[in-house]
Amino acid sequence: MRLSLRAVADGQQAKDAMLAMLGKVSDAEELEATKQQFGAVTMTREVEVITRPDTLRPAWARFSLVSTVQMIGESAPREQVERHEYTFEWPK
Repeated sequence: MRLSLRAVADGQQAKDAMLAMLGKVSDAEELEATKQQFGAVTMTREVEVITRPDTLRPAWARFSLVSTVQMIGESAPREQVERHEYTFEWPK
């Protein structure tokens, strides 16, 4: 069995989420400066899992998060990609 999920956040919702994440690792002054530079933000999260139909235990899983930020005054957007892939072997 295969389950796939794709979620895309953009606009103000994505910008607020990105700033909340940055707020955990930045001081208030640095966060405010960054906030003024953000243009468009898009965050795309994908999850895919393959399970064994007889046990429903996962056999394989993949996760990715792609964050794209268009900074004001820059022609090309900045992109950060995080990907993980897992395989599982279960005792019989």
